Formats: sequence, structure tokens, C-alpha cells
Amino acid sequence: MAAGNYFKNFRFAEYKFGDNTDIDLFNNITQYVDLIDQVRNNISFTEKYNILSGDRPDVVSHKLYGTMDYYWTFYLMNEHVRLSGWPLNNDEILDQLKSKYPNRVLTTTSEIGALFPVGQVIEGQSSCAIGKIVKRNLD
Repeated sequence: MAAGNYFKNFRFAEYKFGDNTDIDLFNNITQYVDLIDQVRNNISFTEKYNILSGDRPDVVSHKLYGTMDYYWTFYLMNEHVRLSGWPLNNDEILDQLKSKYPNRVLTTTSEIGALFPVGQVIEGQSSCAIGKIVKRNLD
């Protein structure tokens, strides 16, 4: 069953799109089937799968079911995937972290930490790493 066929048994709803005066009928995709909750909580109907880095929903569907048509079931059966989206691959996570946290943290003893003012460039004696102090937290 392809994703398009999944909605064929949903009731139709009347809806006016935008400023349109005509009423259109379409599948009510907000209809929720209680059966999903019952099946989701019954372990005999489910199979645990760890999503690997780089796995896409269609690829996992093909691995598990031999067809790419059932990718949408992962969103129905897994509340975390439905709410948060499909997991990022390792490269996407790294890019996101570098963007969000561009600096590194250096932890020192309080006596040494007080010696380095914001703006000072320092060099590690053993690592030879060079960095600029951008913020201090003396707590």
C-alpha cells in the first residue's frame, strides 16, 4: 500500500481554501485512528530498529519490508520521530553543533583562570593550540 492509498479510506471533509467561495471535498487527513495506539503498544506487532547514520525513511522501509512504500509508518508508530522529525546523520549533527557552538571550552583552576582577560590570545604549552579568550566564567 503506497502512502497515497493509505488515505483512501479517510472520510471526506468540506473545506474552503483561501478566499475561494467554492467548497472543496478532500480526504480528512486529520482523522486519527485509535487502532494505531493499540498496535503501537502491542510488542507483537512491532519490530525494534536502530536508525543508522544516513538512513532515510524510504531506505529503512525497503530494508524492513522490501518496498519503499511504507516509510510513512515510522511517523505513525514512533511519537518521537513524528514530533521531532527524522534523525540527522552524523555529518548534519556535526555541522549543526559547529554552527551552534563555534568555540571550545577550556577549564582551568581559579588561580590560573583569573590571569587570562577576555580578548587575550593564548597558546597551549603541550598542544600548541592557539585560541582567543572570548568569555570567562569565574564560577
